[in-house]
Amino acid sequence: RLALKSLPAWLKRRQEIAASLTSVCRGFAAIRVPVPGPSVTPAYYRFYFFVEETLLRSDWTRNRLVRELRNLGINCGVGSCGEIFRESAFPPHWRPRNPHPIARQMARESIAISIAPNWSDSYLDYVVGSLATVLSSASPIKSNSRAA
Repeated sequence: RLALKSLPAWLKRRQEIAASLTSVCRGFAAIRVPVPGPSVTPAYYRFYFFVEETLLRSDWTRNRLVRELRNLGINCGVGSCGEIFRESAFPPHWRPRNPHPIARQMARESIAISIAPNWSDSYLDYVVGSLATVLSSASPIKSNSRAA
């Protein structure tokens, strides 16, 4: 019950962190950040962004981005399983007859950074700076004509 009292403050802090990360990601041509609709309030226990590999510099991939961020101590991964029905825990007859191309694409392109409400401002600055450094090595800056 004590933790429940902290939830509003934790949610607010996670949203502040996500806003900072969104601000960085939006500056790069190869990066897409989903924007929730006005009736949706994400908890942001993870911050998701998506990588369009065709827009990355030639020696970069989504997996290299994850490796580089992890090497800097940023807790991130490749996101969630877009087609969980492919896991061995599910029987083959549960699998759809037709693949889900959007789910597959999202699984291939996603990166998730774990967010904790106890991040200090200095740690947030470190994560934001590290993310900006890695993304600037991997992706061209978004031009003004593409910014929307």
